[in-house]
Amino acid sequence: MKVLRSIAATEEWAALRGGSLIERLETGDLLTQEETVDLVNSLHLARSPAVGGHEASVTREVVAPNS
Repeated sequence: MKVLRSIAATEEWAALRGGSLIERLETGDLLTQEETVDLVNSLHLARSPAVGGHEASVTREVVAPNS
């Protein structure tokens, strides 16, 4: 069941950004470094339980290479 939730969360992430991860992989259009970091953060948030019955507030940062 965890695998299916992860796949659904990944597709939701892609849809919110105007596409489908499956379609991108089929065409060989791989994720950029920034997209990869954002996806990892998004999946981590999807797994995190709400705090006190409310959504936790999280700040995301994208770090450029060589910075």
